[in-house]
Order: sequence, then C-alpha cells, then structure tokens
Amino acid sequence: MYNKLANFYDELGWAENASLELDIINNVLIENNFVPESYLDLGCGTGELIKVLNEMHDGCHFTGVDISEDMINVAKKKLKDNKCNKIVRVEVLFNENKSKYLWKNY
Repeated sequence: MYNKLANFYDELGWAENASLELDIINNVLIENNFVPESYLDLGCGTGELIKVLNEMHDGCHFTGVDISEDMINVAKKKLKDNKCNKIVRVEVLFNENKSKYLWKNY
C-alpha cells in the first residue's frame, strides 16, 4: 500500500504529523537534559521527520528504516544533501544487527 502512496504521501498531511512528533521528541529530550548523538526512525516513510530533526541537530547521525522501497527512495532523494543520514529497507537493519524481530508502537 505505501509503495502506491510514496510519491504523494507528504501532500496527504504527513508534515503536520512530523511536527507533532517533533514536539514530543523535543519535550522528552529537554525534560531529561539529553542530547543524542544518533536517532533511529522506524517507519521513516519519506524522511520528513529526519529532515526536520537534521536541521535542529547538526552533526547528529540519523538512520531511517522503512518496509516500503518506494518510501525509502523518496526519503533518499529528500535527504541526499545530508551526509550523516542512512536510509535503508527494514531487511538491511536485520542483516546488519542480526535482529530477528522489530516492533514499533505509536
């Protein structure tokens, strides 16, 4: 399903959801006085959240993971100028880390 939506997914209002997630992430970081060196975005979609976080946290490493090859391709195009990002299909994450299971709750 997401492969079919990838090319116009952002136009469906995802940027607004990314802003809400960004507020939550920043509140948690501020409350805990924590400055991360890296982020892992599971279900990164078109990379909108990574794009915004990258602008706020210069030099931080971001890894985006998604199951949809088309979403990954859109994210890679969107983030092509950001050298500290890695955008991969979920299978690559499993192969690199020898993980067997992935769970995302929201």
